[in-house]
Amino acid sequence: MEDKIKINHLKENGVYKTIMPAPNADDYDTLKDSIKKYGIKVPIVVNKDYEIIDGYSRYKIAKEIGLKKIPCKVISFKDKFEEREYVILANLHRRHLNNAQKAEIGLKLLEIEEERARERQKELGQQLGKLGGRGVKKGTEKYEEKKRELMEKAEEQEREREKTLVPTLAQGFSEERKEGKAIEIVAEKVGIGKETLRKAKKIKEKAEKDERIKKYWEEAKKGKKSINSVYKIIEREEKIKRLEEKIKEMPKLEGKYQVIVID
Repeated sequence: MEDKIKINHLKENGVYKTIMPAPNADDYDTLKDSIKKYGIKVPIVVNKDYEIIDGYSRYKIAKEIGLKKIPCKVISFKDKFEEREYVILANLHRRHLNNAQKAEIGLKLLEIEEERARERQKELGQQLGKLGGRGVKKGTEKYEEKKRELMEKAEEQEREREKTLVPTLAQGFSEERKEGKAIEIVAEKVGIGKETLRKAKKIKEKAEKDERIKKYWEEAKKGKKSINSVYKIIEREEKIKRLEEKIKEMPKLEGKYQVIVID
């Protein structure tokens, strides 16, 4: 549904506002000039609560130039995960992004999928727990039959999920294989190689504990460093650490021994 909505009725979402990198000053000024002349041509996307999903730059400009009403498209989402995915994917192909910026977006998609997987597991556990409350004893034939039905339903939902964005994959796959497949699919979605996304994932994990790596990652997103150059720094430091640990584990020399000095 598309309509003109009073600008003071719209709400900002702190997370959605910062998911995508802001346009540079030149692009922002060009957009502002266009809106001044022609108005907002692409409606701002909001959810049913009038929370802005997509269009923060247009919204900001509308406030700056004093627009009272702006065109909005109201979209209802199945859940919070679908809503967050929309925010990311709606912007992905509109911007000129470098590989580090694309990887950052890909990692956000992976985070969403991990949260979705945890929620599904939680729901499945709750449904299995309710069977006992309905008089279905654990270990009985009826319990196993109901459990099988719930598992099949969960797997069917997963198969449907695979057709849309990022699968967490069916029951029985190892965590390593699940992650590997998810990385492969997300990398294709954001337009980078799976190995590039894997390296970015490791960099981000290191950046959470190391301010220096965090700084390098921010530089990569600004185009000042490549993902590979930051990854090599981590690899080199890990190699040095492994060597230091091996040296510590080496047995100490005891007793007397001869030293030969050569001029």
